Amino acid sequence: MKYSILKASSIILIWALAGLNARPQSVVGLHAFPSSLPQSAASWERYTYTGEEFSVELPQMPFVRHTARKVLGSTDEYERARVYGLYNDDVIYMIYAYDEPRNAETLDYFVEEFAARNGAGTLDFVRSVSRNNFTGKQYALKYNDVRSGSFIAFWTAKHAYIVASVGADYSHAAVKRFFDSFTLGGKPAGRTIQMDAVEKRTAAASSAEMKPGAQPGAQQNSTANLALKDGAEALQPREVTRKAVIVYKPEPNFTEEARRNNVTGMVKLRCVLSSTGRVTAVSVIKGLPDGLTETAIRAARHILFFPAIKDDKKVSQWITIEYNFNIY
Repeated sequence: MKYSILKASSIILIWALAGLNARPQSVVGLHAFPSSLPQSAASWERYTYTGEEFSVELPQMPFVRHTARKVLGSTDEYERARVYGLYNDDVIYMIYAYDEPRNAETLDYFVEEFAARNGAGTLDFVRSVSRNNFTGKQYALKYNDVRSGSFIAFWTAKHAYIVASVGADYSHAAVKRFFDSFTLGGKPAGRTIQMDAVEKRTAAASSAEMKPGAQPGAQQNSTANLALKDGAEALQPREVTRKAVIVYKPEPNFTEEARRNNVTGMVKLRCVLSSTGRVTAVSVIKGLPDGLTETAIRAARHILFFPAIKDDKKVSQWITIEYNFNIY
């Protein structure tokens, strides 16, 4: 399905292993993670999503974030895409699903685009792989002496898929299970990933954070109180040994209302990146009207990161995030 979109000028994907020009002030480079990580006691299940051709096993239900990709060679043509993400036991699991790849958009094109978005690193081809008569490629991503993870790429008639791990590579038992369980087919089996797993919490947080009639850009007392309650144990960046490392920071959508009213500017949020790998509190420092504050909050709720460390323990950390909305 073809459509045009307006984008907010924030970063779509951050891999902290690379040198980044735009990122929140409290994010630093990723340190090496151990190659053998503890297994979660959570029961693994097989998941899929309506309209997809894949199913995969994961220790928990991931979120799904709807986004878009620019068609190769076009100036204003976009196709639908989705990102599925989960943090569990020091590993980040991600699946990128791109709709309707064109003939000119080969599997190598999607691999190169993925690698470019992940920053400057070494992309090593490992081997060819297959799933249900679909052929793909497995790669390793390395940045200097840090082993960052693995990913596999597949191409079908309707989709291109990138399946990625960060924090551990294919030699890790849980990551191997994740990759080996990824299957492709016309009618994938599994538990359907529920979009409202995050969106319901987002809607509740948005209601608490923005009172009806509040002036755009004003600090909301109810929001500050909510954040203080949820982030009572959160530390400031200067108080931790290793700051939280953002791996995926999605770009918020530009609402139709804001487009019609030519609303531009910045939304500034204060968030808690919790020790559990979840964004547990979002407060509005500066907002914008016509749904832009709410869409920024929804984007912030889908951030994937490695928690901060203090005294060899995972801790929660405050972070300030800015989203710039511009009409092009």
